[in-house]
Amino acid sequence: MSVSDVSVTLPTPEMTRPVKPAESWKPVEDPLPVETAIPANVPTPVAKPEQPKQPPRKTAGNIKSKSEVNSKAGTRDGKATGKAASSGKVQARSASASSGNAAAANYPGKVFAKIARTRQRNAGGRGVVHVSFHVSTSGQAVRVTVSRSSGNARVDKAALAHIKRAAPFPRPPSGARTRFVIPIEFRR
Repeated sequence: MSVSDVSVTLPTPEMTRPVKPAESWKPVEDPLPVETAIPANVPTPVAKPEQPKQPPRKTAGNIKSKSEVNSKAGTRDGKATGKAASSGKVQARSASASSGNAAAANYPGKVFAKIARTRQRNAGGRGVVHVSFHVSTSGQAVRVTVSRSSGNARVDKAALAHIKRAAPFPRPPSGARTRFVIPIEFRR
């Protein structure tokens, strides 16, 4: 494209006349007002006057006792409603039955603590030995055996001797676990 191929048109006086502003502009009104656009069967919200919140008064009439609240609580077997115990004797029997469970649950910790307090003798090597044993009703360690060896006979023998030195253990309560398999580590 060369300069001679381009033609330029200059504005004429008619093209530069000022444009007159529009007369006046009025917005067109909606044919349906907003109130009539809502269906008649929809309830309109009514604003309630705002009241300051006050804490509920504590009187003897509106405080529920714990027994009333607990009687409405669910039960262990999945029912939505439960019944409260009718007398103190029933509650006392269930409390004494559950105390035996705590002693049985804590017994392994007592056995492990007794083994941990027993001084470990020099084994002449390193390794971890898993020792299996039973606690008799008198608290003695019986059937003490190696369930997983460390690979060193001297270390295994020292682990068996360690359990036998820790005995006697406390007498096991009814329902307690009496068979144990514990790891014993020798570092020297």
